[in-house]
Amino acid sequence: MTPFATVKKAMLEALRGAGIWGDQVYGDFIPASAGARPHVLVYFVNGISPKQRLMGDALLSVGVKCISEDDEATAVAGADQILALIDDQGKQDGGTILGDSTWEVQTITQDEFVHEVEQYSSEDAVDTILYHEGFTFVVRMEKLA
Repeated sequence: MTPFATVKKAMLEALRGAGIWGDQVYGDFIPASAGARPHVLVYFVNGISPKQRLMGDALLSVGVKCISEDDEATAVAGADQILALIDDQGKQDGGTILGDSTWEVQTITQDEFVHEVEQYSSEDAVDTILYHEGFTFVVRMEKLA
């Protein structure tokens, strides 16, 4: 797996069922068939190219946010839970998000705060407001194989 696929899988496992979002945890996008909000989304922000890697390491920025409908307080509470579950959870911190047999997660460090307010209308909902609250995390990984 790629470094991002490895860390995304590990983060999804750590988040699923662990917060106010229940099992509503997704990677990269939220399917139209997803249930009621809140949801959590894990997504790639950026990373260094393979040509820039030093000694086989990967350095990524990964976004994790809670999305709530018409209730900013729920999204903020979800962001607090995300921070508690993800920040400082790599191997060097004695954490639980460790990677796989190819890539090992060394450190996960909270970086930027994510805040977005989105308004949309559909056949079922008029002027619905979605609140996105969360963080980007800097993830340092080491290639094992």
